[in-house]
Amino acid sequence: MLSVFAFVDVPIVFFSIKWWRTQHPQPVVWGGGSMDPEYWKMLFVNWVPLILIAAMLTLIRLRQEENQREIDAARRWAHAL
Repeated sequence: MLSVFAFVDVPIVFFSIKWWRTQHPQPVVWGGGSMDPEYWKMLFVNWVPLILIAAMLTLIRLRQEENQREIDAARRWAHAL
């Protein structure tokens, strides 16, 4: 049910900017204006923590994989005895 709703919702969200003109900045593709410079500033400021979180999660996952390989090697060694 959620997939059906999401499938129907995607075009509505995409075209909502054109159908219901509100305070949302219009994409440049449709000839609208560009974003306010304050929005750009906050976008770039928020990218930094997002990239740091992604890097941290990647390092945690790599460490988990290394630990799992060590555990598997210890199990193989224990079963070989």
